[in-house]
Amino acid sequence: MVLDKDVVFRDETTEIPKVYNSCTSGSEVSKKFTLMGWGDSGTIGSKPRDLDEFGGFHAGENRWTKVDHGMLIYKMDKQINGGLPLEAIAWSGDSGGPAFIADEETGELQIAGVNSNGDCCKYGNEDEYTRLGGISYKWI
Repeated sequence: MVLDKDVVFRDETTEIPKVYNSCTSGSEVSKKFTLMGWGDSGTIGSKPRDLDEFGGFHAGENRWTKVDHGMLIYKMDKQINGGLPLEAIAWSGDSGGPAFIADEETGELQIAGVNSNGDCCKYGNEDEYTRLGGISYKWI
């Protein structure tokens, strides 16, 4: 894609996150990531009924379990099965939302993927983010 003019941001202080550029296939596996979105949220296994739970900003953590065909995949687990204290899974309305991995040297959050597909919202369900690093990074 070639733009016919420069892109201008409305706010000059807006910082664009760096892309987590993994050169090694699957190096994201077992790394902790932070996901966030504006979609539905609520108790695992049930659709939220309280209107206050719809459309609010939320964030959580998880670990990638595999990388397959350009997708970063993870599973929702209970803490007794290895889940994190802030374990989360993306839900309806979170599509296109970011997942960040902290740079190992600087701690800076770098975008690893965008939410694109998955099951929701019970323990054991898998979700997917389109991977932005590796070959995709060169394409972007």
